[in-house]
Amino acid sequence: MTKALIQTHSSEYRTEGNNIYMTRSLFGDVDNHNNLNPPFWLRSKPKDCDKPCFKDIYLFLEDETGYELAVKYLGSYDHWLYLLKHSVWFRDEIEVWKNELRTKLKARAMDSIISLVSNSEEPTNLRFAAAKWLHEKVSAEEAPAPAKRGRPSKVEIKGALKKAVDADKETLEDLERIKRFN
Repeated sequence: MTKALIQTHSSEYRTEGNNIYMTRSLFGDVDNHNNLNPPFWLRSKPKDCDKPCFKDIYLFLEDETGYELAVKYLGSYDHWLYLLKHSVWFRDEIEVWKNELRTKLKARAMDSIISLVSNSEEPTNLRFAAAKWLHEKVSAEEAPAPAKRGRPSKVEIKGALKKAVDADKETLEDLERIKRFN
């Protein structure tokens, strides 16, 4: 990632006339019908283009909230929130990016833990704790998730109903015995 990618845009992008935040017209790869010169690319930019790509910036900044990207490139966090609220296509795209960012950060953390475990200069108790955590994490991912329970079968329902009836019958019998002694 180059420094050119992290330039700032201080003006807010609004439509002319009605002064609302721009959405699709911000991105050249989403919709270019209304704006002949969109300021950004959403997913990926052509090689010969110098306009910033939101996905690249989002992943580079490693800010899951999108706050830094919004302030630096859209001019305000309100514009980011407006995009998320009013543009399903944008919200869906951000979810994909968040998953990719989480995976990237998780991989970096795993690399750090693995290097900590293998570094003999680190204290033994720290290496042991890291190795134990790593083992538990890998074991948890390998273990199959328990199957979700569906609707009980007719036999199970009849069995549960029979138990409930028997319990009620037993309670009534106890009540009758108590009444006889009083």
